[in-house]
Amino acid sequence: MRCKQTIALAGIAVALLTASPVVAQVTGETPPAIPPSIPQFPVAPAGADTLFIFTPVAPLIDTVQKSTQVDDLFGIDVLFSNSGFGAGGFYQRKVSSNLSLFVNLGVTGSRTKDELDLWDGYEYRVPNKVNRLYTFPLMFGLRQRLFAERLSDEFRPFLNAGVGPSLVLALPYQYSFFSSFSHAATRVTGGGFVGLGADFGESNPVIGVNLRYYIIPISPGIESLKDEPIKDFGGLFLTLNISFL
Repeated sequence: MRCKQTIALAGIAVALLTASPVVAQVTGETPPAIPPSIPQFPVAPAGADTLFIFTPVAPLIDTVQKSTQVDDLFGIDVLFSNSGFGAGGFYQRKVSSNLSLFVNLGVTGSRTKDELDLWDGYEYRVPNKVNRLYTFPLMFGLRQRLFAERLSDEFRPFLNAGVGPSLVLALPYQYSFFSSFSHAATRVTGGGFVGLGADFGESNPVIGVNLRYYIIPISPGIESLKDEPIKDFGGLFLTLNISFL
């Protein structure tokens, strides 16, 4: 009996030993590599057009308009002369690359060189003054740019000249300034000017200077001081021009 049990145990051991190698020989397979993430793009429907939108780094078209590229300019004038300050406005129209037509209207005071305000005990008055005088020249003219081929557009010298009517307003000095308008007298005469100037830069607005000599004769003259009539309301004027596109 003991011998049979031993033989049975030996058989079981042989069976286990024989089965173990079979199991051990089944090795695990190398797991497949995980594919990298692939970005997914929306797919346009069949038959649809593809649209690409992009923004350029710099503008494709320069939309900044320069003063030398426009045909029309308007602006204001600030006048300086021996008679004081003045002001005005103008309109300019280009007819060729270097030639322009213009019209300008100004207003400036007019007086003799000897007029001084003195204190009379109550207020400052000008001795022997008869009239406060103001001149309104309306000029039509031409403006010719110089050396356009040699100089850059940042500096544009020019010659200009104009002719037209001028109105002279005389306000009696014996009245206060506003009261004197009801006693005003006017004279109309012709006149003209020649000038030399220059514009600087092409931005908006454009700054320029202009030295003009006006001739505005009136005969027999209008008194500013007693017995000292002014017969020419022109003279040398320095003008500061501010132009707008």
